[in-house]
Amino acid sequence: MSPAPGVDRRNRLRRSALRDRGAMKHAVYAPGAQMLRHTDEHGDPLHHWCYPLADPRWVSAREALHMRPDDPVIGLEFDGGSWALPWWIMKNHHVANLVLNGRAALVALCEVCSSAAAFDPVIEGRRHTFRLEGLYNGTIMLKDYETGSLWSGVTGAAFEGAMEGRVMERLPALQSTWAEWMELRPDTLVPDGEGESREGHGAGHVPGSPMVGPDMRGMLQHADLRLPHYELVLGVLAGAAARCYPLAALAGAGRVLNDTLGGEDIAVFWRPGTWMASAYRRQLDGRTLTFRSEGESVVDEETGSRWEISGVAGSGPLQGRQLRYVHSGVEEFYIWAAFHPETEIYGHAADAGAAADRDGWTGSAYPAPVRQAIRSRWWPRDTKLLAVGCGDGMIAAWLAEMGLKVVGVDPEPGNIERARTCFRGLRRLRFRVADLRRPVAFDRRFDAVLDHGYLHRLDPGARAAYAANIAAAAAPGARFLLLMPVPPEQLRERIRNVRQLFESTFELVKARSVPLPAEAGEGTPSGVAFRLVRRP
Repeated sequence: MSPAPGVDRRNRLRRSALRDRGAMKHAVYAPGAQMLRHTDEHGDPLHHWCYPLADPRWVSAREALHMRPDDPVIGLEFDGGSWALPWWIMKNHHVANLVLNGRAALVALCEVCSSAAAFDPVIEGRRHTFRLEGLYNGTIMLKDYETGSLWSGVTGAAFEGAMEGRVMERLPALQSTWAEWMELRPDTLVPDGEGESREGHGAGHVPGSPMVGPDMRGMLQHADLRLPHYELVLGVLAGAAARCYPLAALAGAGRVLNDTLGGEDIAVFWRPGTWMASAYRRQLDGRTLTFRSEGESVVDEETGSRWEISGVAGSGPLQGRQLRYVHSGVEEFYIWAAFHPETEIYGHAADAGAAADRDGWTGSAYPAPVRQAIRSRWWPRDTKLLAVGCGDGMIAAWLAEMGLKVVGVDPEPGNIERARTCFRGLRRLRFRVADLRRPVAFDRRFDAVLDHGYLHRLDPGARAAYAANIAAAAAPGARFLLLMPVPPEQLRERIRNVRQLFESTFELVKARSVPLPAEAGEGTPSGVAFRLVRRP
């Protein structure tokens, strides 16, 4: 099989895959790994997205009318050139075997764990080419055509076959939106997108998406509960030392952080409000540079030179000099910790967050009534939903991934800042600070409302104002799901209280006892799921 099928072949494979649509078929290949079965019983391909991208037709940013400003991309720079690989193209292949300005490069994307890594595939003088082969330790597994060895698409390490123990050198790559990358590199090239689809396998994922399927979760060799699984972090390796820097924590450090890891003086560069982050050694010409943020620039104390996020000095005495890249990349915390179980977490106390997830996986136990509202189409796709007391935004983000148009509100600015940082890429999701105990002006009325734990925290004197504001935000016929922890002995009283609170504006159509996800320090509480419908 050729490692570089052309557009016509990709289209034929895609049609065949659609014709043979069905459940993904797996076979165990190596300990902790699953190999995708590539063909059906007739020999026809099952998964068009197992075939790598190779030799795409590159077009300039000016010609890239197929691109959208908020498209996530993987940005690469080599020898004066710059290239962007869109997620929506890469999710159709997961692997790209490229030659950029004469340099071979391997790019691998796992849209589930948000890992986008570039590697030098030339090993001992021989270029290796790759394709997606299956799953390993919660992410993608690659196979090289030359030896048939199996490799991690996240670490670039071979774990089985003739190349076992080899590790490819990681190359710098930045994740960003198309608009952000064009602002940074307006002369960038991008594949023309011919024959590619935005729909189908992998559609809807962006950096920090919370959905991880049970197959991927179940094969993790190590699950770390110190941070939410979807938290975007910059993972950095220096020698044998591993540390990750949550992007939310970097917000307080400006555009640069001076640090030491594994005996190396390093600098973490970051563009606030983006997914762009990378790490570099601070040693240059035998001296250690110390960096600081100065407005929208990064400046070194020693020479006053100004530095770009690519680690290149854009002006000053060191103009044109390049800092040495340190193995680093942005991905979700769970996958970084799966491959680096001894990782340190920047800005994180050793015992903080240990109770973040009592069931072993953040977000795996979305409240059953919320899942049922989606499965039963009580909330159909494209429903405009208001998520009240959204907290860290996890459930709001999941609902957006399910196809709803969600506005999450919370009275705590810190919660909203964190939610925006974690889920800024989801197109159907917005967050704002709002306290429903006071009148709030929305630019729309909502077809659905979710309260999964806000009302029961309010003082009794504030509940009437809350109910009035919910009624004002809800359109006639809007479907309101209210979840509330209630001890069994108070069930009847609480149902009566809710009916009285909303009786003038909502009809209570169902109230049933349900288990609710535990809060920190509590067991799984009993609760009530109320379904209410806004009166005309």
